[in-house]
Order: sequence, then C-alpha cells, then structure tokens
Amino acid sequence: MRASSLLKKDKLEIKVLQLEEMQKRCEELFPIETIYFRGKSFYRGMNVKITTLQNKIIEGVLVGKNSSNVLCIITTKRIVAQDIDKIESLINID
Repeated sequence: MRASSLLKKDKLEIKVLQLEEMQKRCEELFPIETIYFRGKSFYRGMNVKITTLQNKIIEGVLVGKNSSNVLCIITTKRIVAQDIDKIESLINID
C-alpha cells in the first residue's frame, strides 16, 4: 500500500472516532431518550424532520432532550440544539 492511502485511511479512522466521541458527549448532555411532542413519542436514534417557528427545517438523527427542554439533533453537517418550545412540527421520517 502507498503511504498516501495509509494516511487517508488513518485520517478517516480518526474522524470516525471523533464523531463517535461527539455523539457520546451529546448523549451525556441530552440524557432523556424519549420525547413526547403533541401526543406523539419520539426516541433516540429516530430520523426526524423538525420545522421551527422561523420555518427552518432540520433533518437528522434525534439524540435526546435535556432538563431545559432542548432537543439535540445530529444532521449530516452539524449538531443542532433546538428549544422544544420553538418547534412548530416534529415528524418521524423513517
């Protein structure tokens, strides 16, 4: 194997480890796994679509909720914390 391909593989493994560590940290900060929103239940790991009161759409994996009623969602590009009181709709997209 070439040195450059080994280096790319190592960088990819480091990124995967960093993502796993970030997800664990998010789960610690948002420990509540079950979220009840307008009569429906949502669970950690579900793919959800959120529409905020400002009509912003957030699609990603639900991580959890904290005691301050803030949800954590991991999208393809970022980690989002959203106040549950500022959510217009929350739907499961699985």
